This record gives sequence, C-alpha cells and structure tokens, in this order.
Amino acid sequence: MTANEKQPTPVNQELRVNAVFDMLDRCNARYYLLRPIDLHEEVKDIDVVMPQEDVNVVIAHIKSHKIKATYTTSIAENSIAIVIGDMVLDVKTRVCFFASKFYAFNEPPPYAGIKKVNGHIIIPDVEPWHLFTFWSLHLFLDKTNPEDSSSYHLFKDFYGNNWMTMMENHYVREWHKLVWGNFSSIARKRIRTFMGNGFEHRNEDNDFLKNLVLSQHVLIHLTYYFEKLKYGIIRRIKRNLYKPVEAYTC
Repeated sequence: MTANEKQPTPVNQELRVNAVFDMLDRCNARYYLLRPIDLHEEVKDIDVVMPQEDVNVVIAHIKSHKIKATYTTSIAENSIAIVIGDMVLDVKTRVCFFASKFYAFNEPPPYAGIKKVNGHIIIPDVEPWHLFTFWSLHLFLDKTNPEDSSSYHLFKDFYGNNWMTMMENHYVREWHKLVWGNFSSIARKRIRTFMGNGFEHRNEDNDFLKNLVLSQHVLIHLTYYFEKLKYGIIRRIKRNLYKPVEAYTC
C-alpha cells in the first residue's frame, strides 16, 4: 500500500466483509469460512469452502442482480475466485491442501454461518475443534512454515492454552486419519511437539508432515509432482485472467 492509498477504516472494512456474507446468506449458499478474519487488519480476501452447485447459485444471483463482479478459475485445483468490488471471495469447492490444492477430500466441512468474537474477529459459527481442524491443517500443509500464514499469530492466541484438548477431540483425530492414513500417529506426534514447544517451528516440520501425506501411496506421490509441475507452468502463463461473471457457464 502506497502513502497515497487510504487504509480501510475498521467500520468500512466490516461493512465490506459483511456485504459478502449477507449475499451468500441471501442465496442460501452453504459455505465454511476456512480462516478467521481479523477486522483490525486489512482484509483483501475471504477464503471459504463452498460446493460447486452453490457457487453456481451465487454467480447466478450476481448476474440477476447486476452486481459488478469478475471471476477467474484459479490455477489451483478445485478453486474459483470471485471479485466483488475490491474484495476477493476465494472459493474452494472441496476441502483441499497443498499449494496446487490437488489433495482434496469428498468429506464436507461443517457448513455454517459466521459470528464475531472479541469484537473484531469473524469466525465460522462452529465448534472450536472444527475450527482447529481445518485451520491447523492449512498451517501445516498449505505453507512452507506455519508462520507464513497471515493467521498464524491469531491461531496461537486461540489455541495456545487448549491445543492438547483439541488434539484429543474425536473429530480432529478422524480428520488426521483421513489426511495421513496409517501415518496419522506419527503426524500427530510431530504436531504435538510443535505446539508443545510454544508453536515454534523447526524448518523441517511442514516438509515432514507433507512427506507423510505423499508416502501413503505412490499414486499420491506421482500426482503431487505432476500437479506441482502443471501449477508452475500455468502460474507463469496465466496471471489475473479475470472475466466478467456474465461469461461464467455452469
């Protein structure tokens, strides 16, 4: 942001964010907010999981109400970005991980609305262990290091004192089995060490956890390298190819 650009005020920023969620609710769209939104920080995008059929409903609503918006099918798998004003609604049509989002699951998240906590943080209106599950998996599988995520410090604030309770929750354990299969006990031990050390990473933590995913099956390993290559090539040739929503076809 340059010196001539104005930082959004907290009130205006909250109005912009709420406008997006109000639209989703008017469409009766199912969605899950993947990571909390801190209204004290600049908000440029909103990350959600939303089924493809609900994406189609939302875009039909935008078209019928002549809302000025653009979209792009992301270079990552299972992804579409819808730009409304200066806000990006970054949609994943399935729960998915890694930079290319190739590691996807048919199991849905707990679709829910949103609520505000501590006066300035928007979170999905779900149980704490639901939030912990997908937020922590994002930190470990989507990033090179956990602190590369803009929400890392907020995660520490949320779970610094109760991470052990979260780790023993049945829902969390079941998702760890889905993600790491027979290596879930090894992955969970590594995560416990990370959190027990005050959420201070060792450089190899995320690589270790990602490699456990890839070690489950040779097909996963091959898919990872194929998608990584494809992602790198497409990323070089496809940049910001946004189209008006009128051009979107289901």
